[in-house]
Amino acid sequence: MPSDARIWQAFADNNGAFAFHWIYLGDSTITAAWEAGLCVNDASMPGTFFFARNAADALIAGMTFTRDLRLLDLTGDAISKLGIYAELLDPGHEWCQWLGCALDRIIARHPHLDGIRYMSRKHTGHYAYAISSRRMDSLDVFRQTSINRFQDTAEYIALQRDSCFAKF
Repeated sequence: MPSDARIWQAFADNNGAFAFHWIYLGDSTITAAWEAGLCVNDASMPGTFFFARNAADALIAGMTFTRDLRLLDLTGDAISKLGIYAELLDPGHEWCQWLGCALDRIIARHPHLDGIRYMSRKHTGHYAYAISSRRMDSLDVFRQTSINRFQDTAEYIALQRDSCFAKF
């Protein structure tokens, strides 16, 4: 498996900068909260979760696009056929970073692709999305955005009322 240093050497420029970044989205506010690490499983009390420090003040951006996003689908049969299912579920991020850099090379050559769709690693059964920064300029005119503090969302309240929420 490649080390972080090898990832930087393979994909960064001479100054250590990458030509791209990913904008991560969830299929719902709850998926976005889990993906962003706002919700954390409590290792000392299996079967429970809590909010990360300062999660209440995190900003949740809702985005609406007026056209369908054109995405590489890394879900279901696709990840099975590619043989990458286990790697995508690995709790570490190193392999996924390597894959992200490789996928950027594909997106850079195919201007009709906006990003990827994949199964959330932290909110099982839900989709997450990574939109390439290479495409954000072309999507800006199509996007409507709302921004709310996490604690001001109905989902925050619902998660606090969940029977698995650890109240300290």
